[in-house]
Amino acid sequence: MYQAQEFGLLRRAYPAAHVVRVDYYLPGCPPPLHLLTRLVGDLIGGSPAPEPRQIICAECPRKPKKAHLESFEVFPTGVKDPLVCFLSQGTVCLGTLTKGGCGATCTRGGLPCWGCRGPAASVLKKMTEGDTYQEVILNALKKRSQLPEECLKPVMRTLRSQSNSSLAFEQNLVSDLARLR
Repeated sequence: MYQAQEFGLLRRAYPAAHVVRVDYYLPGCPPPLHLLTRLVGDLIGGSPAPEPRQIICAECPRKPKKAHLESFEVFPTGVKDPLVCFLSQGTVCLGTLTKGGCGATCTRGGLPCWGCRGPAASVLKKMTEGDTYQEVILNALKKRSQLPEECLKPVMRTLRSQSNSSLAFEQNLVSDLARLR
């Protein structure tokens, strides 16, 4: 028992990189097998396999459909059409902004993408140009939904306060992007 050995729990959990040196970051929750295999190949000196450059939407079987949305919801409710994109149905999905390579496991299973693989290259480029991650998401939602920013700000507040998504990316931004796999 940790109490008997006088160990105490920390009030906050820290990323591993705050405690030890981290050589590589594998995206995903959990990382897919092909990424683990690729990392082992890199570590033993094999030639690295090409990394997928697409976004999650390129791997997702759901297709966008023109819709006249009145609002967005963060957490999906009710039965959704399994063939239509979550964004087209008014549910926030970060697949348009998230690095591909997972096979769109969540969206195939009926859940919107929460961005566990981290931002796509296009998002990182916008961030190096001065946009924040939240601004990139807000602009993508505005473009997709045609809703005014005032309608989307509550959605962003809910995402920040109640979800454990890639919105925390900027807080844990890796300064050495070469270590991202």
